[in-house]
Amino acid sequence: MFVKCNTNPWNKCIDDCGIRAIAKATGKDYFDVMDGLIAVADSHDDWDIDELRTINEYMLSIGWEAAEPTNRVTVKQFAEQVTDPRVVIVKGHGTCTMNGNTYDTWNCNRYRVKWVYRKRLE
Repeated sequence: MFVKCNTNPWNKCIDDCGIRAIAKATGKDYFDVMDGLIAVADSHDDWDIDELRTINEYMLSIGWEAAEPTNRVTVKQFAEQVTDPRVVIVKGHGTCTMNGNTYDTWNCNRYRVKWVYRKRLE
């Protein structure tokens, strides 16, 4: 099920989907996530905070790992199958799934999952 959710403190949608998704899935503060992504991007000459390579490096640094789904499922199908918090990457967008729901500012449930980030198992 789609649940409208915006972790942006000003309730804005400003190309910050990665920040919003990571903040929701991890429970981290929006600005802490943004600062972490900025630090990663700044450590590389030509990276931006909304690039997948920046998100990937940041997620690894906070103990999350990436996985490519074994089959081409939609965000909705994935959310129904996996109930633990996940950051889900679709074409050009990041969202959060947990407890069978998709949390985002718009309904991306019909999009196909490309990458998933989950908390690394200890």
